[in-house]
Amino acid sequence: MELPEGISEESPFFNLLPQVEQKIIGLLSKGLTQKEIAVMEGVTQGAVSSRLYRSLKRLRYLKQLHGYDLEKMEQDLSTFLSPLNVAVIKTMIQTSCQTDTAEIVNGLFNLQGQWRLNQMKVRHRFHKAYKVLVDKAKENPSYVSWIEVMDLVKNHLYFRHEIVLPHYYRG
Repeated sequence: MELPEGISEESPFFNLLPQVEQKIIGLLSKGLTQKEIAVMEGVTQGAVSSRLYRSLKRLRYLKQLHGYDLEKMEQDLSTFLSPLNVAVIKTMIQTSCQTDTAEIVNGLFNLQGQWRLNQMKVRHRFHKAYKVLVDKAKENPSYVSWIEVMDLVKNHLYFRHEIVLPHYYRG
């Protein structure tokens, strides 16, 4: 299978993909077939195909985020959101995974006990911050681009999250 134009180990954002997906793209770009890679990796051809599909979706997501100044977003959001909520949004952009976001933000803020974040609390904070941002954008139209970024995250949850399913492995 030939990779889409512009997709290779030299692609922007390639290093942000999970290592297994980087490896698959690297091997495909060297001319190996999905079946050959499956045998090398001890997985099914379907697993290789699924990982390739997911990695291409991840690359498109990252490409869409590329035009936004995420440091400026963080500064703008910090003027009306708590540091915790800003960290949730920033980490959701980076991971697009609520579970990973909870783990990372819990570590950053040393959250314990009832204050500790989980998937549900991350989702709640993200959506609550989104609503506040929509209201603030009515006063400051420059915030509309941050709504676009958060919409990208909402529409691409888990694209950067690596899921390993046991049935993909032979053995």
